[in-house]
Amino acid sequence: ILFSDIVVPLRAAGVDLDIVADVGPVIADPVRTAADVAAMKPLDPQAIQPVLVAASLLVAELGDVPLIGFAGAPFTLASYLVEGGPSRHHAHPKAMMLAEPP
Repeated sequence: ILFSDIVVPLRAAGVDLDIVADVGPVIADPVRTAADVAAMKPLDPQAIQPVLVAASLLVAELGDVPLIGFAGAPFTLASYLVEGGPSRHHAHPKAMMLAEPP
């Protein structure tokens, strides 16, 4: 089993977050406006390199045995960013989508 936390891409994009026990990821400065989105740094591919290397090594060792993976969907990561952490109702992301549609 290879485990890499769902928030690795957020950290690779320079997002300041903490994993809080019994809560989950908590974003220091939630993204709430289009200006906040524009101010975000692009993801640094070097920051996720250890995950890519680990997956490559594992696939090589597994041979014909498939590696099954899970990836957090873009909405999940966006929801953490906008909400500031886990949420059941996603009020802030929904409000942002309705206020500033693409």
